[in-house]
Amino acid sequence: GKHLNEDARDALTAALGRLERQADWVPDALQQALDQTSAELGVSFGKIGMPLRVALVGHGQSPSINQTLWLLGKSKSLARIQRAIQWIENQAQHVAE
Repeated sequence: GKHLNEDARDALTAALGRLERQADWVPDALQQALDQTSAELGVSFGKIGMPLRVALVGHGQSPSINQTLWLLGKSKSLARIQRAIQWIENQAQHVAE
């Protein structure tokens, strides 16, 4: 769970926004989209890649993230990222109480 925190939420939200607009769902294009996301946020790629891996496959060990997105397909990938963001927001509420 340590990879899914408030910082991860920002990264996942930014990635989700970009991936939703991603028409060309192939590894190279996906890698480019993620690189652009990390550049936009001014963070290292790992700050996006790690929470994304956890969101998509449930742990930090996976093939390269662009391959994982490609293999899962767009709708499944987006749904899993949304679920992870929701999970982080639920955790944050518990902490706030």
